[in-house]
Amino acid sequence: MRRYKRVIKKKLGQMLIESGIITKEELDTALAEHKLGGKLVGETLVDLGYATEEEITAAISAQYGIPYLALDHYEIDPVTIRLVPEQLAVKHRCIPLDRMGDVLTLVIDNPLDEEARKEIEEESGMTLRCFTATSADILGAIKRCYGIKIPEHVDLEEAMAAEDEGEKISIFTISENGSVKDKG
Repeated sequence: MRRYKRVIKKKLGQMLIESGIITKEELDTALAEHKLGGKLVGETLVDLGYATEEEITAAISAQYGIPYLALDHYEIDPVTIRLVPEQLAVKHRCIPLDRMGDVLTLVIDNPLDEEARKEIEEESGMTLRCFTATSADILGAIKRCYGIKIPEHVDLEEAMAAEDEGEKISIFTISENGSVKDKG
């Protein structure tokens, strides 16, 4: 399994400041919040409204040299989808995109998560070639490709548990930051 190394040595926050996306003060606030909440810094910046998910994903893509894909431009083959069970796709927010021989092209919102990549490689029996996309794009692709229907007030993992228990599930909406939203 390939271990990703930074091709740009700057930290994410520094890159975002230099590109004018956030200010130093916003980064300081996000770092303090990050230490309290335990979320990733990028997620915290999005939650605070200082950056968009697309801006964070693009910066991480550049930082590690991992290609970024907008999934709405791809039609995904149902045979390829079956290489990654839907529970694993939801758990790791990923979607198999293509297969060439024993190499599976996987779009994952956190390609730096080595445990996730290892679990997917073991389950699929394939070597991964990773790309990244926003969580919202990946969740939309999961919904489309696996046919998951989720109540508006729960997240994908809760919905998967409900489906496993045989509960009937309705539709949902996904916000720009990838969270599942309740209309009511």
